[in-house]
Amino acid sequence: SPKSLSDSVRASAISLDAVLDRMTLTIGACSRLEVGDVLPLANADAGRLSLCAETVHGSVAIGTGELGVWERQRAVKFSTPVCESFVQAIR
Repeated sequence: SPKSLSDSVRASAISLDAVLDRMTLTIGACSRLEVGDVLPLANADAGRLSLCAETVHGSVAIGTGELGVWERQRAVKFSTPVCESFVQAIR
């Protein structure tokens, strides 16, 4: 039934990525990366992370957050609601 399918989708686990910045590199440049190399994050805003969920259709942006500490562990605090398009897709 549609309700049981929706419940099953909601109970499924997905990967959630907290992304500080994205950059484009050639495959050749990636193959030459070595321990100690530094990649500048020109567009990074330390107070804002993009939160993305890995779905069967690829990575989907679901909101933004900020890096912090909770109960002495690193954590991400949501700073925007989950995108309505993501919520609609699982209903």
